[in-house]
Amino acid sequence: MELVTKSNDFKTVPVMADDVESSVINTLRFNISFSVGEKKILTDAYGELKAGDCLAIMGPSGAGKTTLLNVLTLDTKGGRSEGEVTLNGQSMTGELFKKRCCVVNQEDYHWAMLTCRETVTYAADLYLGLKPEETKRVVDDMLHSTGLESCADVIVGNAFTKGLSGGQKRRLSVAVALLKKLDVIYLDEPTSGLDSASAASIMTFITQVTKDHKLISLTTIHQPATAVYNGFDKVMILSRGRMAYMGKAGDEALNYFSGIGHKIGANMNPADFMVDLVNADFNSDEVLDNILTSWAKTNPPLLSDVGNIPVVTPRNELEGCTLCTQTGIMLDRHFKLSLRDPLLFVGRMGIFIVSTLFFAIIYIEARRANQEQALNKIWYLMWIVGVPSNMGVIAVHTYNSEFNAVKREAKNGMTSPLAYIIAMSIIQLPIMFIFAVCAVSIGGYGVLAFEPSHYGSVVLIYAACIYCFEAFAQLFSVLNADPLMGMMNFM
Repeated sequence: MELVTKSNDFKTVPVMADDVESSVINTLRFNISFSVGEKKILTDAYGELKAGDCLAIMGPSGAGKTTLLNVLTLDTKGGRSEGEVTLNGQSMTGELFKKRCCVVNQEDYHWAMLTCRETVTYAADLYLGLKPEETKRVVDDMLHSTGLESCADVIVGNAFTKGLSGGQKRRLSVAVALLKKLDVIYLDEPTSGLDSASAASIMTFITQVTKDHKLISLTTIHQPATAVYNGFDKVMILSRGRMAYMGKAGDEALNYFSGIGHKIGANMNPADFMVDLVNADFNSDEVLDNILTSWAKTNPPLLSDVGNIPVVTPRNELEGCTLCTQTGIMLDRHFKLSLRDPLLFVGRMGIFIVSTLFFAIIYIEARRANQEQALNKIWYLMWIVGVPSNMGVIAVHTYNSEFNAVKREAKNGMTSPLAYIIAMSIIQLPIMFIFAVCAVSIGGYGVLAFEPSHYGSVVLIYAACIYCFEAFAQLFSVLNADPLMGMMNFM
C-alpha cells in the first residue's frame, strides 16, 4: 500500500494514495432534536458539512454541545432522539459509524503501560491488517506527522505512573483515529485541560489534518483563542439547546450578529464575543430569546431531502482483521500489559504470598494435627481466602480504565469486544491458578503442614474462588463511571 505525503505548515501528514486522487465530496447532514421526558434538551440542531469542513460547536455550559455530539455519534443514554443524520445520503447507523466515522473523547483512554509507538502499532494492526514491515512504515509516518517522534518510546502513563503530557495524549488519540480511513471525525473538547500553547498546537494540527485528509471534523470547544478560532471553516453557536447561529466562521458570523444589533467590540476575540452573547448568566432572558428567535425565523431547519443527496462511492474500506487475528493481537497486547502493570496481577501475587505467610505464622501451632488445633485451621482458611479475595479491589480501578479503552475501540470499529473477552479469559484463567499456588503453598503447606495429597484439589477450589471475586471486580468496574464507587461496592 503506497503512501504519499502532502506538505503543510505543521508537519508532513501521511495520506493514502487513493485519497489524493479521489474526487469524492463527502457530505454529512443532520437535523436533530433530543428530549428527556417532556423536557427538550436540543431543538432543531441542523447543518450540512462537506469534505474539508471543520465545524466548531460552541456555547456556554449547559448549551447542549455534548448532547449534540452524543446524538451525532449514536451515543445517547435514555431520552428520545428525533430527526436524521446522513452521510453521503445514507442514514447513519452503528455499522456505518464504525466503518466511516471516529470519535475522540474528552478523556484520553489509552493503555497506560504501553508506549506511544506500541499504542499506534497495535491500532495499525487492528485497523489495517498489513504486513509487519508495512505496519512499521505507516506507524513511523504517523508518529512523525503528529509530532510524537520525540516521545515515541515513552509510556502513556496514568494517575500512578508518569508518562505522556496532556497534549501528547491528545495527539496520540488523533493519531490512532487517523489510522482508520474515515470520513468524519468527532472531537469532544480536544483542548480541555491543556495550556494555551498546547491547545493552539493541537487545534492547528486538527484543522490542517481535516483539510489534507479531506475529512469532515466536528469539534466541541470552549471559547478558543483567536488564532484557533480562525482555523475553523464553520461555527455553530448553541444556547439552551437551540441554535443562535450556524454558518461560516469568519466575518460572516460577526456580520450576522451585527445585523441583529450586537456588534463586536474593538480587539475582542470573536469566539469570546459570541459565547458571552448567548450566555444566560450574563444576558437577560429577553435579549437571549431575541437572538435565538431571530435565527429560527430567518434560518428555518433543513427539510428532509435525503433523496436529493448523491450516494457517492466511499473510499476503499479497511479490510480489518478476523476475530481470530484480533484475539491474537489482544493476547499479545494484554499479556504485555499484565507483566508491566504491577497492580493487576504480578503485585497481587506478592501480596498473596506475604499475607498468607503472615497468618500462617500467627496460627503456626495449627501445624500440629490434633483436634485442639482444628478451629485454628478453620480460622486460618478464612483469613487466607478473605484477605486475598478482597485484594480484587485493586483490579476494579484497572478494569474501569480498560473498559473505557475497549468501549472506545469498539465504538470506532477497531476491535470486537468478544476478542477482548476471549483474550482476557485465556490470560486470566492460568493466572488464577498461579494466585492459588502463591496463596496456599508457602503458608498452608510449607508452614502449617497441610495434607499434601489434597494439594491439587485445594489449588483448584481456591482458584475458582478467586476467579469469582475477579469476575465481581470486573462487574463493579463497569457499573459506575467513577472507579472509586466501584471499589466501595466491591468491598
